[in-house]
Amino acid sequence: MTSFFPESWRKSPIPSWSELSSDAPRVGAVLVPFFRFPEDKYRVLFLRRSPEMTHHAGEICFPGGEREAGDDTPWSTALREAYEEILLDPMSVTPVRLLPVVHAAVSGFDVYPVLGIVDSVASSANLRPNEAEIVSYCLADTEIFERTPSIRTYEYQGRSAHSPEYVLEDDCVVWGVTGKIIADVFEGLKRERTRR
Repeated sequence: MTSFFPESWRKSPIPSWSELSSDAPRVGAVLVPFFRFPEDKYRVLFLRRSPEMTHHAGEICFPGGEREAGDDTPWSTALREAYEEILLDPMSVTPVRLLPVVHAAVSGFDVYPVLGIVDSVASSANLRPNEAEIVSYCLADTEIFERTPSIRTYEYQGRSAHSPEYVLEDDCVVWGVTGKIIADVFEGLKRERTRR
């Protein structure tokens, strides 16, 4: 493992679904995949959803989806979905930690993000989007997320809402639940680094 992620993040096992409680009508998990390249350089994988999807059509997201029967943990849900969506080999991903749950108001999901490291350069070359769900993907430099994000204001159910927003190298825009998750990751990393 690497010093990029603090040791304290790797001390707690990822809980089972039965250990987690939610009042949301639906629960799911996403993988927050950090690809490690030579010289300990990292990039974060994002997907672009198909414009034909019912919810969040065309938006930038992490691999993931709804819990299914047979999924023991958010980690198993996230890995299964990542394989279905982009053929990411589950054996190439090492878990780091479960991140704070985020509620997706539009779809009614409680989303459990799981941080993982993809420790194989070959994995990035073998990704294949499932075109029924995912139209493309990108690997974004972590330096983008070290900066303070912009704040996007939008209307939802007649009220103003706010979200962190990042513009990636290829003009993909990360915001909403995905923006909140990645902002939380880097805010947490900053807090840990100041404690050292």
